Amino acid sequence: MSKKAKQPLWQRMRQAYDRVSGQGLRGELQGCRQLTLQGCERILEYGEHRIRLLLHDPDMSNITVIGNQLVCLSYHADAIVVQGIIRQIMLCDGSEASEPRQKEDV
Repeated sequence: MSKKAKQPLWQRMRQAYDRVSGQGLRGELQGCRQLTLQGCERILEYGEHRIRLLLHDPDMSNITVIGNQLVCLSYHADAIVVQGIIRQIMLCDGSEASEPRQKEDV
């Protein structure tokens, strides 16, 4: 049984970008403090440690932002601005669980 070689982070990030580009989802991450997303349909869950958003794209069900002191600065049309200490961003499609588990901070 052969193990798959781990891909460098830049290749994994490129694959994730290729997967969502052209799908109506656009995002901008400013450091680990602010995330702007376009392509959101509505807020599914809102809390200080987790914000989960339903996406317009039927191939991708939701995106979850995990961190501390998270707040929604603005939500207009299909764009949202999330601010706080962003630790993790998870994109779930129809084949993945719609309720991703939060990892413990190390």
